[in-house]
Amino acid sequence: MAASGAGLPKAINAGVKSAAVLMNRGVCQARLGKTDLAIADYTSAITADPASALAYWNRSQAYRKKGLATKAAADRKKALELDPGVATRPDLF
Repeated sequence: MAASGAGLPKAINAGVKSAAVLMNRGVCQARLGKTDLAIADYTSAITADPASALAYWNRSQAYRKKGLATKAAADRKKALELDPGVATRPDLF
């Protein structure tokens, strides 16, 4: 996994604020058990691209992991509104 996210810190430090970069870093943070940092990255990804169903979905999973059921449900609902197939994608959190 280290190789898959190896370029992300460089991109982030260079000021790249694309939703894709932020989403990918969020996934890496989540997989490392850094749920709060993952939520922050997913939130930044949503700010950069409010139509990112995957960012909402992944943030919902992170909220669920933290026991924040209301926030998780709201993000899950938004993700499914944006993309009804988001839950079946193989590249999830």
